[in-house]
Amino acid sequence: MSLIQMWDLEVFFPGGANSKEAIAYLEKISSQIVQATNEPLTKTLELLQEISFSLREIESFACCHQASDVKNTAAILLQDKIAKLQSSYETLLKKTDQQLLALSNDDFNSITTALPDCCFYLKERRKLAKEQLSPKEEKIIDMLSISGYQANTNLFATLIGEMEISFDGKQLSFSQIENKMSDSDSSVRKKAFHSLQKAFKEKENLFAQILNNIAGFRLQRDALYPKEILHEPLQINRLEKQTLDSMWEAVSSVKKPLIKYLEKRASILGKSKLSWQDLEAPLFSHQKKIAYEDASKLIIDLFTKVSPQMGTFAKDVLHDRWIDAEDRNSKSPGGFCTYFPHKKQSRIFMTYSGTQTNVSTLAHELGHGFHNEAMKNLPAFAQVVPMTLAETASTFAELLISEGSIEKASTKEEKLTLLDDQIMRSVAFCMNLHARFIFELNFYEERKKGFVSSERLSSLMEDAQRQAYCNTLEDYHPLFWAAKMHFYFTDVPFYNFSYTFGFLFSSGIYQFGKNTTNFEEKYIALLKDTGSATVEELAHKHLGVDLSQTEFWKNAFKPIEKQIDLFFRLVDK
Repeated sequence: MSLIQMWDLEVFFPGGANSKEAIAYLEKISSQIVQATNEPLTKTLELLQEISFSLREIESFACCHQASDVKNTAAILLQDKIAKLQSSYETLLKKTDQQLLALSNDDFNSITTALPDCCFYLKERRKLAKEQLSPKEEKIIDMLSISGYQANTNLFATLIGEMEISFDGKQLSFSQIENKMSDSDSSVRKKAFHSLQKAFKEKENLFAQILNNIAGFRLQRDALYPKEILHEPLQINRLEKQTLDSMWEAVSSVKKPLIKYLEKRASILGKSKLSWQDLEAPLFSHQKKIAYEDASKLIIDLFTKVSPQMGTFAKDVLHDRWIDAEDRNSKSPGGFCTYFPHKKQSRIFMTYSGTQTNVSTLAHELGHGFHNEAMKNLPAFAQVVPMTLAETASTFAELLISEGSIEKASTKEEKLTLLDDQIMRSVAFCMNLHARFIFELNFYEERKKGFVSSERLSSLMEDAQRQAYCNTLEDYHPLFWAAKMHFYFTDVPFYNFSYTFGFLFSSGIYQFGKNTTNFEEKYIALLKDTGSATVEELAHKHLGVDLSQTEFWKNAFKPIEKQIDLFFRLVDK
């Protein structure tokens, strides 16, 4: 296994973001959009899928270059050009929606019969067409969104990527300072958190302006239809409101074991209550750094145990330079997996520093990559996957690593360390993500009345954290709204709840796998269907469960309760 190295992007467009190949590719997309505007409907649908793949290919390329080096101005300029083409594509897509709506049922059925793999998507688009404004109005909105809406996301990414945070006489990036939050030394964690708070406090008004801009545009746009604030995220996630409500109701009802665990964690760390910076603190001082090569081997082995195809995929990705995991200042914070549909390859981005959390992140992104791999031969319209289900494959991959690592642990201390990591992931999904959802609901209600100040945003954030964590912490992170990029994404409103959904849904899938034969085959079949059904339909078809009821979500939490019980038995021995 080779050492951590930079990913290979040259295979897509040699020469970088301002290369002749990339510019020629944009020109080709532009001409295809013009051509599709004047073609018969069946030909337009064919071209739309080709354009969709091409836009995804070049957007992934630009995204990788900017994340790899936040000061890459060529990548920023390329993203601006892509955004304009994306707007033209959206306008054409909505025009096509109206054409689908105008068809008789017999004519529409003829088209879906000719494109069986795209049937669900085309029916979805036809239904959405009933909610649209006139084509002219939709075009105006798409054009204005480039600079008045989407540009705010790019501005946030640039600002946070260029932040230099002082720590022990050094200037660290946001992702590097975040890794300090899992240091075994409490003084280092405290210093890192205070440095983080100070850095964001200095720029809080700027971040507040960006967040208000995004929310203001969204609210003004939605008022034209009119739509409730959750209408679009539910629609994009192919999710019923009852399902979302049932999930949060179940989460709220099962927090007692998590509260008990946080109290025990505080006791082990010698505190009466945990502080925010203690949430990722290692409980045992013997914890050592995990070499990238060891993490890679572990992931390949544990993937293979459940799915040989997943194991082979991970091995190929880790060997073929599809990952940028280097720890360097110029990188953007966070991690992601993006897909190049024409090349049928993924690329994974993260900053690896040897923590157990890093191992989980690597597995998470490889899970996304395997999802892409499972769907790679489907047409573009059948690869449109909602966030809820996109996050299922990734969190399922994380679950395989955590469960497998716990089973393989040879000592009590090692098992406790791994159990702690897994349980704290549950805290993140069921408490941290819950706080984000509560914050966004309350923020949007206030934004309807006018600009929400940075001070008020911090107050709303701390109130949401207190509610979601059931007042178990000594102090909180009021500036979390400024530090978390997920609040600033414009493509998927209320981006955050999909992670909780994916976490619990993947837990349900994992339990299903323990009690079924030919699980790999069934799991891949489920992944292939994620672009061709609502989440409720998918769960009923492949798992035989009803997601609109709290029963499924409560059952999905039971393995977490077992892990907490095991931790208490081991630590009290």
